[in-house]
Amino acid sequence: MSNGLNEILRPNSFDNFIGQEHLLGEGALLRIAIETNNLFSTIISGPPGTGKTSILNLIRKYTDYEVIHLNAAFTSVEDIKKWEKYAYNMKSIKKILLFIDEIHRFNKKQQDVFLPGVETGIYVLFGTTTESPEHTVNPALLSRCRVLRFKKLSSKELELILQRAISSTNIDAKEEIRNKIIASANGDARFLINTYEILSNIAKTTGKNVIDESIFELYIGEDIRKYTDSEHYNLASAFIKSIRGSDPDAALYYMARMIDGGEDPRFIARRL
Repeated sequence: MSNGLNEILRPNSFDNFIGQEHLLGEGALLRIAIETNNLFSTIISGPPGTGKTSILNLIRKYTDYEVIHLNAAFTSVEDIKKWEKYAYNMKSIKKILLFIDEIHRFNKKQQDVFLPGVETGIYVLFGTTTESPEHTVNPALLSRCRVLRFKKLSSKELELILQRAISSTNIDAKEEIRNKIIASANGDARFLINTYEILSNIAKTTGKNVIDESIFELYIGEDIRKYTDSEHYNLASAFIKSIRGSDPDAALYYMARMIDGGEDPRFIARRL
């Protein structure tokens, strides 16, 4: 089975990594650490689709660390202990990077399992999370790691990624469709690429080499919007504050936003 477009477009050098200039640009902290082969334990937080996992390609290319890539959703504490033992046995032979996606899936008590390895330097820990580290990561672990924050991608950055996707598939998109795809992604490159890939596959199936309005409507039927967890809580908070502030127009606006985003009506009703 061929790799999906997301994997094909993953950056494999600093030059083609789009976004996160404050961390990966020339002279930036994370770039220096990778280029000098001197990684440090860190918690990488940021919205989905901003390149947190993609830095693995850079680490594999520019460093000699052996990368152990795990996802906390499918990894047990016992698994971590086994890898810690492996890292201990290899400490005089090679450097080990334990890369944990969604580290917040381990509860704070379970996160204690990382303390010995990080404290003694048996391995370097990279933990990624879409949540706030201050609320989801064990304070003892947090104090031993540097927190790096990835930013939501700008429209210009998403436009560059979309152009790369178009160049890869040779299926173009009309300008208004490009704008809709970018707007719906809300700073998430993965969402943007997935949306474009589906649209380009529909175009191929219908014998077209340009994504037009008819293909876009065939896919979604109506404008798509990315309703994230962050928007869920932000809109709910604004909705409640509008009611408490006796501002019916604002309350109706935020309620309409939630309904349009697919919010459960029962959730809204419980806030009334």
